[in-house]
Amino acid sequence: MYRDVFLQGLNTLARANARLSSPWPILVGGAAVEIETQGQAMSDDFDVVCWTEEAYDLALKAEGFSPYGRRYAYLHQSLPFALEMVSGGYYDGRADLDRTRLYHLPDGVLRVAAVEDLIVDRLCQWQSNPQGMKSRYYQAQVLWQCADGLDLLYLSQRLQQETGQAWDLGANASTPGPRVLDFFERQRFLAQQPQPFSPKMLQNPGALRTPIKRALLRKIRQRLKR
Repeated sequence: MYRDVFLQGLNTLARANARLSSPWPILVGGAAVEIETQGQAMSDDFDVVCWTEEAYDLALKAEGFSPYGRRYAYLHQSLPFALEMVSGGYYDGRADLDRTRLYHLPDGVLRVAAVEDLIVDRLCQWQSNPQGMKSRYYQAQVLWQCADGLDLLYLSQRLQQETGQAWDLGANASTPGPRVLDFFERQRFLAQQPQPFSPKMLQNPGALRTPIKRALLRKIRQRLKR
């Protein structure tokens, strides 16, 4: 369940995109994670990869964003969001642009990073600082749980690219990172196990931090009403 203010922010970005010709900027980072996890992992920052910074700068200003701090960093005048144009291209040119997803909003189109690339990005940030980046590990977990039809081959290739082939999904990695392999094995195990039920889960399914999907919760509600 998405926050109303988050949807307003996304629609603001879609209006800014409508002022541009393609290719549209790509939303990466925490806001993209919030989209793909249906609001289970939240963010107040919009990180965007853009190839036409000057044109996008004008489009953002027209939609209520004001420059703040360093170059190409902004705060919205009425919504609680910050935005920054990310340097270095789309994952430094290593990710597949054709896998990005388009979301059609009321006022325009939003382009979002592929789920596989988001998982890799979150895991790499966590691995760089396991104690300080625990939230990134959680985000990778929820992305895995919410994703439909992950391309595991591409995900494995991207992990190897970003870590110098130190990580892999299978046993053929050159030097497997045990915590990363444990992460994926744990998700496979959870997907096959019945989850403990608590009545508290019915109160706010949008804030769940478990593998249970909202569809399952709806079925539980229906059964309890009978």
